[in-house]
Amino acid sequence: GNGESSKIQDFVSCTGASIDLAKSFLSSNNWDLNMSINTYYATAEPSTSSIEEESVPPPQPQVTERLFQPRYSGRVRQRRKPSSWQNQPSLAKLFKPPDDINFKGSFEQAADEASSAGSWLLVNIQDPLEFKCHQLNRDVWNKAEVRGIIEGSFILWQQENSSKHGQWYCSFYGVREFPHVAILNPKTRQIAKIWENVEDVVDVVSFQESLTEFLRTNSRASSKRQKREHTSSSTQDDDLLQAAIQASLEESATSSRGPKSEIKQHQGKQRPEPGPDVKVVSSVEISPDIKAAVKVSPEPDAGPSVTTLRVRLPSTMGGEQLRRRFFKKASIQNVIDFVWDHMLKAENVPGKGIENLVLKTTFPRRTLNKKATLQDSKLLNAVVQAEFDD
Repeated sequence: GNGESSKIQDFVSCTGASIDLAKSFLSSNNWDLNMSINTYYATAEPSTSSIEEESVPPPQPQVTERLFQPRYSGRVRQRRKPSSWQNQPSLAKLFKPPDDINFKGSFEQAADEASSAGSWLLVNIQDPLEFKCHQLNRDVWNKAEVRGIIEGSFILWQQENSSKHGQWYCSFYGVREFPHVAILNPKTRQIAKIWENVEDVVDVVSFQESLTEFLRTNSRASSKRQKREHTSSSTQDDDLLQAAIQASLEESATSSRGPKSEIKQHQGKQRPEPGPDVKVVSSVEISPDIKAAVKVSPEPDAGPSVTTLRVRLPSTMGGEQLRRRFFKKASIQNVIDFVWDHMLKAENVPGKGIENLVLKTTFPRRTLNKKATLQDSKLLNAVVQAEFDD
């Protein structure tokens, strides 16, 4: 037909082969012109007879690479010795993901690893259908300068948007555009920085400057160092508190020697009892009735109907973080009961009742409905803040 004749002419004009040879390659490849030309250059020596007759230079070979070699029908010809262009790096190597520095595991495991190492969590969600994602692998993640910054201050967690972990992250953080690159605080799981412009990510110079500037303005100490600083700060606060109590006692002793009118003015004020056992605590006595009213169900085993929740206690109580498994259908009140029970056992309860205890999301900030379930509140593998409302 006309279509076959046209393809024969295109094959001959492109390769310089004879018409019979063109028919042979086209028929062997179901008349696919591109595949026939690629097969010709991969398996056959170019014919020089027609080239010499027409006195025109030989055509340049077309370079086509595939991740998977196609199946060829017809007679298999002996391959030529590979030319110089065939020795170039393959597409798979050029766009290879950074598997050697990428954390293998779930988001929670990556965040825990970054938290224990005192590093930031660098998240990259890829869409294989977006070329910019492959460009990010080639131009950024494979650069030695960027790798040096990541290995020193970050834990890289790269996932495809179609993977189980990638789907969870996209659903939880509302990711719709790819490639997605963001820096997260591994303790709070909050996004500290996100690149909205894709061009700023795939440009290695711009991205490297952004990472350096972020580290310059958001330096973090290791978890061990933070623990030492927190202990030191707490010790200093205790010293200041004891000094204030001692000064108050001395002032009270001085005023007791003054006129009776001044003594009467101080009679209605509460003062700490003097003595070496002076201690100021935030807890109050809890009646057995209140303590018995709190019922906490046993912690369930891990499974598809179970999720892990992290609860940060109020900063006035040390900011301790609790971690426990709950059923996805458990209510917010069940979590509050667990927190309250922990406070009772630790004897660290402020002068407020359980009815004042609420849970709030960290970002965006909102108070959770006590009757809602964890699944309805979208709190699967999440972090919440426990606070006392007035």
